[in-house]
Amino acid sequence: MKKQTLIEINGCVETDLSHDQWLDDFIDWLESRGEYFGGGTKDVTSEAVTYEEDE
Repeated sequence: MKKQTLIEINGCVETDLSHDQWLDDFIDWLESRGEYFGGGTKDVTSEAVTYEEDE
């Protein structure tokens, strides 16, 4: 039986593409390698992200 590795992705991607275009390109890239994506994505552009610097 072929070994299968499952990878969970958590993070953000900064891009000049729209969410839909980026996701289409990402899925096309995976499928071109014989791989698949199962899960969800969310456009978080409008969500405020703040980073506190250590003082």
